[in-house]
Amino acid sequence: MHENASNAHAHAHAHAHAHGCRVQSARPGLLAAVVLAAVGAMAGCTGPAEQRAEHLQAGWGYIEASNFDKARVEFANALKIEPKDADARFGAGKAAEGLRDYRAALGHYQAAVDAQPNEVRARVALGRLLFFAGALDEASKHVDAALATDGRNAEAMAVRGALTLARGDAEGARRDVDAALAIDPDNTYALSLSSSLHVRAGNTDAAVAELGAATQRSPDDLALRRVYAELFLQQNRPADAVAQMREIVRLQPDVREHRLQLAELFARMGDAANVEATLREAVVARPADDDMKLALVDFMRGAGRADDARRTLEGYVAADGSNLALQTALGRLHGMQGRTADAARLLQGVIDESPEGVQGMRARVELARVHLAGRDVARASALVDEVLEENALDAGALGLRATMAMERKAYADAVADLRSALRDAPDDKEMLRLLARAYAANGERPLAMQTLETLVARAPEDVDAHLQLAELHVLAGKPADAVPVLRAAIAARPGDARPVLRLAQALVATKELDAAGDVAKALLTRKDTAASGHYFTGVIAEAAGDRRTAEAEYRSSLQLEPRGTEPQ
Repeated sequence: MHENASNAHAHAHAHAHAHGCRVQSARPGLLAAVVLAAVGAMAGCTGPAEQRAEHLQAGWGYIEASNFDKARVEFANALKIEPKDADARFGAGKAAEGLRDYRAALGHYQAAVDAQPNEVRARVALGRLLFFAGALDEASKHVDAALATDGRNAEAMAVRGALTLARGDAEGARRDVDAALAIDPDNTYALSLSSSLHVRAGNTDAAVAELGAATQRSPDDLALRRVYAELFLQQNRPADAVAQMREIVRLQPDVREHRLQLAELFARMGDAANVEATLREAVVARPADDDMKLALVDFMRGAGRADDARRTLEGYVAADGSNLALQTALGRLHGMQGRTADAARLLQGVIDESPEGVQGMRARVELARVHLAGRDVARASALVDEVLEENALDAGALGLRATMAMERKAYADAVADLRSALRDAPDDKEMLRLLARAYAANGERPLAMQTLETLVARAPEDVDAHLQLAELHVLAGKPADAVPVLRAAIAARPGDARPVLRLAQALVATKELDAAGDVAKALLTRKDTAASGHYFTGVIAEAAGDRRTAEAEYRSSLQLEPRGTEPQ
């Protein structure tokens, strides 16, 4: 915004006077110098209200740019000035949600509502997250309160529609979503629900057309493009899904999360080559981003390419010899791959270089992990204690202490440490997995299942989490509840045979023999699961009273798998 010189001069005087600063009057010939001095005075005399406004403005700018880390810092700074600022709380919630820290997001949204009960945005966001968490009644309370304040809030109507659909009323959901789109035709949440309703009714062409038109109207709406990509993936149109995600990367090339989501999409498609290509492109585009380098290394390791992962990370360390974060990561990788001497040497070097620093503490945790793998519990415990003495909430140290507690069968202690650790690392898959194990071992199966449901929601591509959750359903005597979990796992990783095998078992257990037969046929088409396909075909035939067919199928299974054990 540009002002003429006299207005700038007057504004500077007014601003400085309001904050107890004094600007001397000046002769016209000195006007330019006075304006510059006044600007300096304004910078030096900015009060708390102005500082808070600056942090809020910066925070929302970062939200717009999808830079959620920096947005979180700006909103935190605003909250230091005014902890009950509803706008800052809402912004902090948006930043946390963008970082997938849903626990923190819920807390901020609730704090915004507590500070300002008529804060509609926070009410709607609370309702949306509570809906995803399965707390339908609590979600409805917030959505109803939002609509009581603003009866034309399209997002609130969309969330109410989703709640209505979850309660089995598709017609009511369609009424809500149509009303929302009449108010805001480009509302992402309403369009997402409308798309789901079209697909549910068997009208996928309408879903594609509706989202396509909305994308053309709002080509820079990244959330809308993600919904469009997901629809294409569901409709087995992977190339179109990829095109949408690539466009998101093109629109915001500097945002790490977009590139990771593109890589994740390729992973869901079973396209390992493009996962690696995407991560390599990201490393080139963001050369100072250690997380992108480590994502590439983790992918290689997870794909069974241990030597490639090690050589790649060694190359990064060699190229940036002073980077302690990469050295710590390499030490961890050495430990995971059994090179304990190399791991200990490298990690101790980081500790010596940064004895009291963040990387030194992280290196202690990794070195403790190495010692624990070597059954040297005493040295591992000593290092963990050093870290926790410095920071009692260090997530890595707490997680490792929980692992040691599990070894001692001190399951309650493990649960306590893991819950504390997850406050700072809510998306840590391994800690969520370990917490589920601790709950189950401690006889708290419902909490174990709830933890795995959280993990599945945050990491839908994690097949192991789906399998663990399905197993708990089966152990609870509810194999029917395992079926949708296993189907979701198959959708996430079509090439993974394990959930297909478990699905066949679950369907047989629930006596859904026709559905089990379809799965058995799918197993027969794969060389690695053909023996299991014959086995389940035999089980189904036996259940139907066709003993001759059953025996023939069992023999075929044994020819392919002489051990003759039931598929696991």
